[in-house]
Amino acid sequence: MKEYMKLILDYNRSKIFITALKLDIFSHLEDEVDSDYIADKLSLDRRNTKFFLNALSSSEFIIKKNNKYKNTYKSDKYLNKSKKDYMGDYILFREQMSSLESLDKKLLKKEYKKINDGCDMYDFYELAKVTRKEMFFGKVQNILNLIGKIFNKDQKFKVLDLGGGSGTFAIEIAKKYKNSQAFIFERDNVTPIAKEIIKNENDSDLKKRTHILEGDFNSDEIGKNYDFIIASGIMDFAGENIQSLSDKIYNSMNKKSYVYLVTHGVNENYTKPEPAIIGWLSGQINGLDILTCERKIIDSFFEAGFNKIEKLDEKEGFLNSYLIHKD
Repeated sequence: MKEYMKLILDYNRSKIFITALKLDIFSHLEDEVDSDYIADKLSLDRRNTKFFLNALSSSEFIIKKNNKYKNTYKSDKYLNKSKKDYMGDYILFREQMSSLESLDKKLLKKEYKKINDGCDMYDFYELAKVTRKEMFFGKVQNILNLIGKIFNKDQKFKVLDLGGGSGTFAIEIAKKYKNSQAFIFERDNVTPIAKEIIKNENDSDLKKRTHILEGDFNSDEIGKNYDFIIASGIMDFAGENIQSLSDKIYNSMNKKSYVYLVTHGVNENYTKPEPAIIGWLSGQINGLDILTCERKIIDSFFEAGFNKIEKLDEKEGFLNSYLIHKD
């Protein structure tokens, strides 16, 4: 019974946390202040603000001492808009993206409109924008370390960031490996982010070696003669195109080349991992067929002709990473 009651507490804690983010309360708690200061600064009710800050403190998002409030170290680092590691926009976007508001009504409804394209439901431009900073908390370094084990520093090679969003992986590889050619394949409504990042780089050589390709990787050609392809979090959403996409990747690559695959690790029962199943439920319940079990993804690469798949020891939350070989 205790675990069920804890669910209610966790639900309310998350509501309090998200409300504080939406009101930008953490940006005003870098220094110790009283509740009236916050209320007046943000045009809130003084009495209710005091109770709300007490609740934030109870959940250890902030600290209360001598009737004054202040961020914890982590809250100030990641939730204060004035700090370089601010992740509030990313958290709010994820919360909105995975929201299960009116879930009961969705279940009672007898009909729904099937959605074939995730772009009809999700704002991938905004997703690419808010996730860029998060990628530097380990993901970028992981892929640079992997590249360093495969290619020499001065070696010429051609890399494709497939469904690359902001293009961060490809751009960072091109920065470090001066003889590489980096390609970012993404939909035309998302590519302005990568274009802007490249434009703002103070490196004319980097700009010459970094290229944008626009299209839908499920239906369009993705280029050829690649030595390294990044398929991070995209194969899970290929659906009925999973085999044709794996074939397309294989045929676009040189001999002795590699695919860096990141999956959601979905099991064959579609019940685990919990963050993936619950996180994408909002899309599924609204008519979008998303998520592919990991076994099916792996099998599609073998079927395409790849001869070796090794699981990498770089756990990013519930995600799994693989290095796939084409000899």
